[in-house]
Amino acid sequence: MRNILIITFLFFSQKAYADLKINYPYQVFIQSDELIKNIKFYQSSKYPFICDQDDDDFDNDVVSIKNKAFKESLKLSFNKTFTDWDTMDEFSSKMVEFSLATCKTMLFGSDAEKEELLNFIIEISKLEKFYSITPEWVMDHSGPFWFARHVPPVLFAWSYVRDIANEKQQKQINKWIENLYDKLIVDDNCLEWKAGSCFANHAYNVRNALIAMAIMLNDEEKFNYNVDAFFKVLKINIRKDGLLENELRRGHCSSHYHMFAFGAIFGILQNLKTQGYDYYNKELYNGFEIKDILDAAINKFLIYPKKYLATIKDPYAITTCPTKGQVFVYEFEQTDFFATAHYGFVSLFQSNVEGSEKIDFSNIKKLQITWDKKLGNDPKYFYEDYNENGKEDSLYYNVYDVTKGMYYHSWGNAVYGGNPILLSKINF
Repeated sequence: MRNILIITFLFFSQKAYADLKINYPYQVFIQSDELIKNIKFYQSSKYPFICDQDDDDFDNDVVSIKNKAFKESLKLSFNKTFTDWDTMDEFSSKMVEFSLATCKTMLFGSDAEKEELLNFIIEISKLEKFYSITPEWVMDHSGPFWFARHVPPVLFAWSYVRDIANEKQQKQINKWIENLYDKLIVDDNCLEWKAGSCFANHAYNVRNALIAMAIMLNDEEKFNYNVDAFFKVLKINIRKDGLLENELRRGHCSSHYHMFAFGAIFGILQNLKTQGYDYYNKELYNGFEIKDILDAAINKFLIYPKKYLATIKDPYAITTCPTKGQVFVYEFEQTDFFATAHYGFVSLFQSNVEGSEKIDFSNIKKLQITWDKKLGNDPKYFYEDYNENGKEDSLYYNVYDVTKGMYYHSWGNAVYGGNPILLSKINF
């Protein structure tokens, strides 16, 4: 009955887009022949960091599909019920490790290691609690969102080894993915579409995972259903200036959540392209292409956030962002907890969008934006009474170069099924 309600609601209005065909079943995020070419490209390029995590305290040597203890640690974390953020952060970290191990298997692994990866995916599919979320974390929508954000690496890995799986294994994984799909689409908790996240990055992440699952199931009805739902939400969310309304409603975390949204949006665009539909270079809504939306966020909003935040009505999630004890001097200060992982979509943008070189990404080097007391009359600063206390303030940037870091593998890239570099060819 609950599934019927979901379908009735989402399809009450006219479908936004025509039916699309799954032209390349079982191939998510990239067609298999193109993936092979990209693997050979990186094998010959000898870039040592392709499958590494960019953290000083991270032991990349441990992360290997050949390491039994490593695989057991993954299973322990994947077999936990989502009850709080700590559990979900642990799941996220371990899914990063899994996708790193998959990346290494693709680039440097032997046939025996590819077989080990297949067997390990079979083991994961037998875990009792791989998709297990307490009711309060379903209703909070955090559990389904976090799961949807980090299940694509398993789907991507399965698409890579499916060709060597026997019929019994293929049937088992197919049944498992179908079960995951049924749970996620029910637990999505957007039945009435009241929560802001139902129109924002949560919605895109959930659709990204469901679209990938539909492709792995070779189910065109599920595929069309979720593609259509994605475009409907995107249509609702894009403002006249190209920014995303419900991301702006996050207040001082608006820039952070724009990047969260872009991650999932690019995951969907990549899957659509893999099936033969290039929305990288088509209008998404109201004359906007993805390059226009990206340009608005990076080269307008990041530079002068208060101008755009002032237009927002009914902001939400202000008390829950920032998290983990970060202190904000002003209500809408933009010293966000950015990680370079949020920019994994840049390589996909550069590889797929026509005229991508025209978009200035230099502001990505100016991530930390702080309002403080007036420091002088330097023309590089903006000046105004930002917090309206009668004193003129200066807007200044804490500048650091993240160009290389954007291409490291890290947790934000899981929405693409792992390292987005494998979906592109990037010369460093």
